[in-house]
Amino acid sequence: MPPQPSSLLVLPLPRVVPSSANPSSTPMPTDPSPNSQPKQTRHSIRHRNGPRQADLNDGQEKLAAAFKGAHYLCTGRLLAEAGKAIVEAAAQIESPEHFIWSTLPDPVKLSGGRFMNVHHWKSKSLVTEYIQHEHLDLWAKTAAILFPNHFENCVDLPGMYFSTWDALRTYTLAFPHSPATVMPNVSIANTGVLVRAILEAGSTYFTKTIAFYSQALSEAEKLSAIKKQYNIPTQYRKTSAEEFKKLLESCYNMASDVALDFTEQLMIFEERGNVYARSECVQANEVSVPANKDTKSTKTRYGLDPWLVFTDLV
Repeated sequence: MPPQPSSLLVLPLPRVVPSSANPSSTPMPTDPSPNSQPKQTRHSIRHRNGPRQADLNDGQEKLAAAFKGAHYLCTGRLLAEAGKAIVEAAAQIESPEHFIWSTLPDPVKLSGGRFMNVHHWKSKSLVTEYIQHEHLDLWAKTAAILFPNHFENCVDLPGMYFSTWDALRTYTLAFPHSPATVMPNVSIANTGVLVRAILEAGSTYFTKTIAFYSQALSEAEKLSAIKKQYNIPTQYRKTSAEEFKKLLESCYNMASDVALDFTEQLMIFEERGNVYARSECVQANEVSVPANKDTKSTKTRYGLDPWLVFTDLV
């Protein structure tokens, strides 16, 4: 399901780093679909000196004021319009030491133009391209994180992500792709662990794209685990893409374009494999802090115990 709006995280430090970055006058990308833009615009900004409120409709000046004093900016799950506003504000202030942008793959490039309706992916990738081409000073200090499906979705939307009982009391799972098709998954709770590792690595991951997932699981593997754990009959039913889209519309009250977005997203993995495992991406389990990192200094700068090692990202 297309991601919902979330808060921005600002970790400020006393020192301010000068920069020559200026807002670009080039027209910014727009959301490909009217339903892909978050309806909520007011965001809470967590700040060491206390919470701040920023409304994306209030303009760059107020957003920049909310960012003032920040050396590290980490965006949440923001689509094109919100993402553009954040980028413009970040480029307007004296440049942060590090900008971490939450992104998604470009579905059009990945599919060779076959899947044109994965709007929430395209929306994020447009902003990534915008930073790369129009705010070079900011991009030089940016690390982009590719977020996959969240394990927490299984808790929030169990009917969509888990099997259901059919008339014969068999636990049945239905999707438009092969049961062997793997999908990247991660616990969103691990985001802070990855972000901290990136920040502590200094400039190591500037201009890099990091694929953030802990497991690439197929639906067959999920069903096998359920069958073994609960000793119940299971089966997988492969639907057509159109049937699955209609199922989303009727059972989950999805708008037609959102259901198509979700369906085509799955079909990209069916036809192109695990696109998060591409060689041009840094894998999350490869992210490391340099051996000579001064952890005492790190503790002072973050106000936290030194981070040492991943235990969850494999």
